[in-house]
Amino acid sequence: MRVFSRLGLIPSRGGSEAELWSAVDAGRRFSQAVGVPIRQIDFMFVAFGQVDGDKEYLSMSQGICLEDRPHCTVCRLTEHCNYYKEMRRNR
Repeated sequence: MRVFSRLGLIPSRGGSEAELWSAVDAGRRFSQAVGVPIRQIDFMFVAFGQVDGDKEYLSMSQGICLEDRPHCTVCRLTEHCNYYKEMRRNR
């Protein structure tokens, strides 16, 4: 939910049922756009935001988009990330 929210794919991440379904819909759109099963999309986003991630999954580093101290300097999605843009504006 954190990654989806930061990328602007869902409006917020408060945890309501409606927000959870918006994340599922966003995952489905991703799945269709790139031609991979939604489960693979789910694994990728979980790995990207995984707290203890220090390995690679499907050629993607884990543990990048953390709640505290995200590793924006190594992230390949900063041009799409609302969190990163906001952080840069506040410097």
